[in-house]
Amino acid sequence: MSINSSLAIVNRVQPNKAAGSDAGNKPKAGPAAPVGQSIPRGAVPSAFSVTTPDGKTMMLEEALRTSSPYVSKTKQGDLVFFAPATGATTKNSSFTRSELRETNAAGKLKNWNPYVGTHVLEGQAAVRTVASGKRVTLAQIHAIDNTNPPIKLMYRTDRQGGPQLYAEYRATKGSKFVSHKLLENLPLGGKFSYRISVTNGNAEVVAESGGRKNVLQFVVDGTWSANPFYFKAGAYNTGTDATGTGASTVVHSGIRAYHV
Repeated sequence: MSINSSLAIVNRVQPNKAAGSDAGNKPKAGPAAPVGQSIPRGAVPSAFSVTTPDGKTMMLEEALRTSSPYVSKTKQGDLVFFAPATGATTKNSSFTRSELRETNAAGKLKNWNPYVGTHVLEGQAAVRTVASGKRVTLAQIHAIDNTNPPIKLMYRTDRQGGPQLYAEYRATKGSKFVSHKLLENLPLGGKFSYRISVTNGNAEVVAESGGRKNVLQFVVDGTWSANPFYFKAGAYNTGTDATGTGASTVVHSGIRAYHV
């Protein structure tokens, strides 16, 4: 049985275009490319660094060369992220992660203005295991100088009706998260595709699996104008701190971020 597409719209406000380094130079934002197809002409792809539960942060290619136990590549080219419940955590978080953070090709942190252009993170994923906290974030948009991200894509095993994929979002900075169910009855190991995109202040999260599709749309409130955004993806043990047990394992396929 398919899940009907859903639409969540918040009140539009006039954005302040001060966020990000490209403010004031508004290009024509092109459409996002379907997953698996070439990115649009003129789009700028992102590279990635990775932060792991041993307290290290390095470029993804370096982590793969050094055979990190927390991020690896299969023969098929899939990336496997492993995050045990215990380990090093980052500032302002008590949860472990094996997680990508977008950079430019030279390894410099890449941030962007959500009110200007099109910004896309997409791929396919499958959650193999979840730590005892029963929640793992596998992709998100984060914001500079803010501890609570605007968008999180989260897999949960603590809901009635079986494992479910949620989008949690905050259209207004400082507001509480709103949870939006994207896919239900999504078993461990079940593969799905996802896309998180923002075009000129309009955000969209799409998830598809086995013929089911669900879409969340909302307007990024102007209160975020002083906080440039950036993409992250991998396995982040949301809800499992050092008192927890087990580990989360997430497989990402064809993951990419780009900007038009």
